[in-house]
Amino acid sequence: MKRTKLEVTWQDAAALNGPWDDLDAVLKDRAPVLVHSVGYVLASDRRVLVLARSIHGTRVGGVSIIPKRAIVKRRRLR
Repeated sequence: MKRTKLEVTWQDAAALNGPWDDLDAVLKDRAPVLVHSVGYVLASDRRVLVLARSIHGTRVGGVSIIPKRAIVKRRRLR
């Protein structure tokens, strides 16, 4: 089965990794993370887009489930 390949730009949440963080630094840099994903469309409905980086028969790898409301841009690839 031939699947559509997309490049998707979407906003993700950011997490701080330190056990303690400087409050001023946290408040200064609080922008969401912009993510670029490329993959084959496994499913799409009104809520989510499901992409896989790799497909081999009935097995898939690198699956991302992206909320549709987080998508900023999408481009179909050949």
